[in-house]
Order: sequence, then structure tokens, then C-alpha cells
Amino acid sequence: TFDEDVEAMPVSPPSSESGRPPMASSASRFSWWSYLFAIAAVVGCMLAAWIAGCAIDSVALAAGAALMLLRAVRRRCAGTHREGEAETEFALGEVDYSLLVLFAGQFVLVGATVDTGLPQKALQGILGPCFRQLDATAACVFWFSIVVMLLSNIISNVPVILMLQPLLARQPAANAVQVWTICAWVATVAGNLTMLGSAANLIVAQGAESRGEAGYNATST
Repeated sequence: TFDEDVEAMPVSPPSSESGRPPMASSASRFSWWSYLFAIAAVVGCMLAAWIAGCAIDSVALAAGAALMLLRAVRRRCAGTHREGEAETEFALGEVDYSLLVLFAGQFVLVGATVDTGLPQKALQGILGPCFRQLDATAACVFWFSIVVMLLSNIISNVPVILMLQPLLARQPAANAVQVWTICAWVATVAGNLTMLGSAANLIVAQGAESRGEAGYNATST
């Protein structure tokens, strides 16, 4: 009969408009709380390994691999992955290659400029007697901080550290930690002043622009 034929017909699972399989039930879903707890555990282990003196690069690679594995498990349990899509395909599809090219070009340009020795000669002229010991007096600390702040908002705060590294390496060993701390703190704060102060600002601005946000007010888009 017609009713028996209908019952015998195979029923295909529903799919969303994006072509992805439906969300898994809440009972089998890898909950957000479990996901966040796992991320916190990985980050905590990474920090503990660094404090214990383990190799920074090896620990960072291990933590990154663990986080990618957690995301893969989360996507599988939540049912948000595409059928037949490998996790590597998803990860590579999320890479912002234009941003990577920007960073690579920025560091190559700054590194090549540092190799010419011109930045050191310019800094020697700008800093004057403070050049040999940046924390010799309060005036030297203030003037050095102003220079770091201005440079951070011209070439961004991370490349400016690369440019200042030869200068900082010449400081007296007894004052090295204090000088590096001052430089790091000023460069970090300077990154919040203008759009060019930090690469993070450029990333946020690019994301906002891709969503149609074109306004600019102080340091935000």
C-alpha cells in the first residue's frame, strides 16, 4: 500500500542552509564550559612549563597543537564541521595570508634597516648623553620613553623593539633588566594610543572593515 511504501522510504538527515550537518543533541555535545575548561588547562600547563624553565618554543608548539586538537574535538561534537572536510583544511582556510605577508614584510624591512646601522646613529644623536645609560637619570628615562612612544606609533610597537635591541644590548649589565622593563612597558602602553601603535589594532580594524565598519574615532573603528 501507499502507507507501507512511504514508511519503507529512506529518510535522509536534515541539513542546514550552509550544507553542514545538524547540531548534535545537548547530551552528546562537547559543552562550551568543558571546552573553556580544557583551554584554561592547556594555557595553565603552558605557563607552568615556562616558569619551570622549559624551552619556550617547544612548549608553545605543544600548547598550540593541543589547542588545535581541542577545537577539532569541539567542532566534531557540536556538528559544525562539513562532511568530508579535514581539520587541516578548515585551519588553513581560516588563515589570513594578507596579514602574514604584512608582518613578514614589516619585519624584513625593519631588520634590513637595523643592519645598516643608521637607526643606531640616529638614536645616538636623539638621546645624546643618555645613549650609553638610558636610566642614568629621571630625565633620561623620560626622554627615552618619549622616543619609544613616538617610534611605536610610527612603525608599530613590536618592530620598534627589534630596532632598539642593539641599543638595549649595549646597556650596563647591572641595569639591563630595568631598561628592558621600561622599554617593554612604554611600547605596550604606546600600542593603545593610535591605530598604528600595535598590530592588534590593525587586525581589529581589518575585521571591522570587512563587516562594513568604516568609522574611526580615536583608537577604535
